[in-house]
Amino acid sequence: MGIAKHPEPVVFDIVASMPKDTKPIRPLDAFERRGLAKLREESGKHVEKVNGQIRMLAPIYAGAACVHCHPQPGELLGAFSYKFDLGPPTPAKPQP
Repeated sequence: MGIAKHPEPVVFDIVASMPKDTKPIRPLDAFERRGLAKLREESGKHVEKVNGQIRMLAPIYAGAACVHCHPQPGELLGAFSYKFDLGPPTPAKPQP
């Protein structure tokens, strides 16, 4: 997710083999909007269980290598958005 260089936050749906200029972007989904609001208020990650998935938003802050383009060290530049599928529930084992 990029927020520092865009008028509105965007999510880059990145596939490593895609050329840089062809990577699609999309608006934030409801989870990402909630998570970004939380990241702007406090540091750390934002995690929720959403529709059978664990969703996590992890912040990206400007570090020493970033200050050439982003003059404010520690500035929130964006976040990584992760989805972890929980899969089908495991059947309970019969009790002896």
